[in-house]
Amino acid sequence: MKNRKKEFQLAVYPWGNCDMSCSYCYFKGNNGILDPKDFISVLLFLKKKLSGFSKITFLGGEPTLKEDLLIKYLQAAKKIIPYCDFFLFTNGLNSSQKIFKILNMYSVNVILSLDGFQRINIVQRKPSAKIKYSPKKIAEKFLNSGLKSLAFSLTVTPENVRFLFSNISKLFYMGAGALGWNIDYSSAWSERSLSELKKQAEKERKFYTGLLKKKTAYRIINCYELIEEIEKGIKPSCSTVSVFPDGNLYACDKFFNGENNAKRVSLLSRNSFWSDRKAFFTAAAKKGFPDSGLICRAGIYFYHKFVKCHIGEDLKNKTAASLKAAETAEKEKMKSLKLFLKCDYFREIHSL
Repeated sequence: MKNRKKEFQLAVYPWGNCDMSCSYCYFKGNNGILDPKDFISVLLFLKKKLSGFSKITFLGGEPTLKEDLLIKYLQAAKKIIPYCDFFLFTNGLNSSQKIFKILNMYSVNVILSLDGFQRINIVQRKPSAKIKYSPKKIAEKFLNSGLKSLAFSLTVTPENVRFLFSNISKLFYMGAGALGWNIDYSSAWSERSLSELKKQAEKERKFYTGLLKKKTAYRIINCYELIEEIEKGIKPSCSTVSVFPDGNLYACDKFFNGENNAKRVSLLSRNSFWSDRKAFFTAAAKKGFPDSGLICRAGIYFYHKFVKCHIGEDLKNKTAASLKAAETAEKEKMKSLKLFLKCDYFREIHSL
């Protein structure tokens, strides 16, 4: 952490298929499949152009649905970039000993997306009608899977925010050693729901402070960018490029919407990819949406403009509401981290 330098990462969306239809997911309606040859082409391009490229994250659709293809991606990446770290987000529905073995074989850091245990979370995630979804059983299965690296990620919405601390504490007592949360900024956050978010964050803050004193605290995921801002004054900025099922690179994952191919406005030529990528973010910054923040401000703008296709005053109002929610979440996280960083044990478990 002390000598961290900015490193680019590749976000891989191999297909649009998923056995859930989460209300807050923006990657829907695309049934294409990323050809392993296209994936290799992207890796070779990035390896040639980037000196600090060492992280690949597989997202969804659900990346575990096609085991054979996932293996091909992992094999190719390991061969081309041997020092690369792998991360994979999963809803856990397609878990099996075979999947766990594959993930361990390639030392994949697994993040289980598990928003909570209440009915509202099941309703929001909309699992396939053929599937009986039990967040508790999935959490238990993963905790007993023998995975080398496992973390839990909670997406917080205005509808489930009142259960945030309850879900965090339950996962901890079930045995989770690493977890974190972030908000769904696409939702309509009222003053009341934002106030509830602050209350829940304060509950977690007090709970976590007690765990630090006992030296039993879990690791908080997705906190290093904010820690760098606190300790070095370096604001988080976007370091991600994305590849989608069509095999093309995109400057931001909010640019691609498989429901309407005409929205692929950010499909960039590789010959001018970096300059064009910079131009997109520069244009967003001029409108007041820089590529900074734990929740990228440019990403918020791109989401409402290209995914939701808002225009005019509607675009202005929607982005303003999302910004307020993002800023509230970040302020609460910063408040917590400033407190936790005073503790040697916190620094130890986060390798600071």
